Amino acid sequence: MVAEDASVLAKVIEVDVYIFIMAIVGAVAYWSGIFTKEYAYGLNRFSTYIAVGGKLYIILTDTDFRTLNYTLVLMVVVFQVSLILSITLILRVTGKLNTDRFFSLVTCSCWRNHIAIGMPVIESVFGSEYLFVNVCFSLVARVMLMPLMWTVLEVRRAKGGEPGYNAGDIKIEYVNEEGSGVKEIERERDVVQEERDLEAAVPSERETVEGERDSRGGEGVEGVEVQVGEASLSRPEVSEAHSLSSALSTLSVSSTSSVCGITDPGSAKPSMSNGDIATLVIKRVLLHPMIVCTILGITASVTEFNTPDVLMDVFTSFGGCLTAVGVFVLGTAMATDLPGLIKVRSGLWAVLGHTALVLVVGQILFIGLAKLFKLDSVTAAAGTIMAGLPLARTGFSISKEFHVAEQTMAGVAILSLLLYVAMLPLQTLMVTAIFGLTPEDFA
Repeated sequence: MVAEDASVLAKVIEVDVYIFIMAIVGAVAYWSGIFTKEYAYGLNRFSTYIAVGGKLYIILTDTDFRTLNYTLVLMVVVFQVSLILSITLILRVTGKLNTDRFFSLVTCSCWRNHIAIGMPVIESVFGSEYLFVNVCFSLVARVMLMPLMWTVLEVRRAKGGEPGYNAGDIKIEYVNEEGSGVKEIERERDVVQEERDLEAAVPSERETVEGERDSRGGEGVEGVEVQVGEASLSRPEVSEAHSLSSALSTLSVSSTSSVCGITDPGSAKPSMSNGDIATLVIKRVLLHPMIVCTILGITASVTEFNTPDVLMDVFTSFGGCLTAVGVFVLGTAMATDLPGLIKVRSGLWAVLGHTALVLVVGQILFIGLAKLFKLDSVTAAAGTIMAGLPLARTGFSISKEFHVAEQTMAGVAILSLLLYVAMLPLQTLMVTAIFGLTPEDFA
């Protein structure tokens, strides 16, 4: 018995090492200068839009939906709906319901790395015959959760008036002797830091701006132009909160409006009609590659469509690199973002709280539901491991795309992966004890 238990743990540790090495390679690639943040972001987009789509299509076309365990599907739906409703209710009662919090908490509660990490883990521990557990979790996430989150975020972006800009996005326009240019600062925190740097570098210009503002009774300065070196920078009227930036740049802030009861501070009226917004959102959600591949994969399986071999080879090639690319990108993020998060205590606490939601809360709820739905022991154990997987890299990618809770999601993606690698052997022992597994139940 001891030898068999050791064999199971050896398989789990082998998966751990497999994941850890790929993440370390990504970190080393960044530290050595081979990969920059821009390259990593591009690779992340490839993984999100191409590799995941290919893997989903292969998985879904190989799934026999006539024999799928729909009890498990129903249970996963109840699992995710319970988490979403609980989070929404808590945020509403506390008056803290906005897009950033809703997205980060719901994503950390429900969106696991079911494919890139979940599949090698389940296959190594329980065997390929239990990959249907991955299919059930991934199917519910792609059919229910993903459209919900994209709808919320696309509505938020559309109501900001300028698709592609979000609350906190700031556009700085400047003019110099050689012409004009536009620089986009993605988050307001970067402008705050820039203000501090410029305050130390050009105190005389700051005094001039503040004097002009004071002469106008504390109002925003309109049409102020300041000479700094050889560059001429101008801006129209802005609020007092950005007094220094008012002399250095032209700021345009895209605000957001309430979305299904989710509000953001400083929200403004939408610049498009509700019909235009609905059309835009539906188009973007339904045409996203992951949604398209999910629909096509389910349709091909149900209709028993024979996908041409050349297309299957393409999907297989793209999908086959998903785990390596996804974990590699997380490794580069580990090298770039984690040191900064550790330095900011408030940000670190937010990351730790969300990580606990990812690794602990979901497993506790799933164990209770597994007992309630009377799942067989191996399926329940595999489902519990799936419920405790690290945050999906896709969730991190979407936060970057929509500029929502970026720092928190980056930190959770990194920390949850590192802790998961450390906890997987203990997690395997835990499900073995809770569900009474025997060595014969493992691969």
